[in-house]
Amino acid sequence: MYAARLQKQPEVIEEWEFTTNHPLLWEYESQRQIYLNSRMTNETCKELWLRVQDQLGVYPLDLTALIVSSMDCVTQYGNEPPFSLGVYPQSVHRAIRNVLGQMNLKFLADDDLPEDEAAVLFHIDDWNYIIAKDFEVDVPDLGHNPDWCRIDK
Repeated sequence: MYAARLQKQPEVIEEWEFTTNHPLLWEYESQRQIYLNSRMTNETCKELWLRVQDQLGVYPLDLTALIVSSMDCVTQYGNEPPFSLGVYPQSVHRAIRNVLGQMNLKFLADDDLPEDEAAVLFHIDDWNYIIAKDFEVDVPDLGHNPDWCRIDK
């Protein structure tokens, strides 16, 4: 197990999920750097992050520290490529690369690094979660309903 935060719940938890795609998992991913070989303005950087946010399906607050860091780089070096846009968790790095390609901006990235083995998040709500390499779930007294496996034709 990597991390957990659990509080006593007064009611039965009915909505929860397992996921490998969530900002809570970013600190368990390897960090990768992106160098920009194109000029970038602050406006272009804002557009980049709006698209990255959309691609990742996250809230703006989840990206705040990363956005501020990259905006500082763009403000200081944006007119003098090449420059480092920053160092990012693998999943964010992948999204940035995709968006830079869509925007026809030239960049150099750590593409040859192997993919991380994804950590898994058992997400109950914003205050309760467990992060681990893997989970094994035992559900006692669960009756199987054949309709769950029905394929509509």
